[in-house]
Amino acid sequence: MIPRDNQERNSFHFRPGWFLTVGLWLVLLGVFIYKGYDSDLLRMIYAGESPMAPVWRLITMLGSSYFLGPLVAVICISLLMKGRGNSALAFVATWATCALTVEWLKFLISRERPPVALLVFAVGKSFPSGHATQSMIVYSYVLGLIFMACSQSSSSGSAVPKWRTILSSLIILLPLLVGISRVWLGAHWPSDVLVGWGLGLMFSGIALSIRY
Repeated sequence: MIPRDNQERNSFHFRPGWFLTVGLWLVLLGVFIYKGYDSDLLRMIYAGESPMAPVWRLITMLGSSYFLGPLVAVICISLLMKGRGNSALAFVATWATCALTVEWLKFLISRERPPVALLVFAVGKSFPSGHATQSMIVYSYVLGLIFMACSQSSSSGSAVPKWRTILSSLIILLPLLVGISRVWLGAHWPSDVLVGWGLGLMFSGIALSIRY
């Protein structure tokens, strides 16, 4: 029998507010870099056509609407099957609102893409990155669902399955790699990606706040 005080001390309790806080800091960091460090960071990351370019093109597809759209549908169907219709509705609503916010910011700021050779198809304005934003909101939402399941297991005194820890590590890498790929392929400035990550994480936190 594990003493109650030790059980409480070792338990894991996820809060959607964590995503909101980290997301806000990422947005602020992106705005800071936007003011004067974008060019330097772009030169550090962008390498032009190279043997790694095909790999980054494949990774960037994980943040496209063609891939994320069906994934969103699968997530919503899974939530509905578990009787969490409000969560499914909240997720779709925040996902759509996030996409509209990105388009509104692109129109408002009208930032041109980096003046380098574009190694992947991209249209429209640059700020913020739609791929970074959409991949972050979708993958971090899945991550949040896993964290919530871990919280429930921890609260009941059950051990958190190791596969959930491994899966969480893999999931969080996906939006990070997608964002890096956008800069590597010349489609975005670094600040576009940072603000996109931040927006996606914040909207994900909002969606996760509605559990039932």
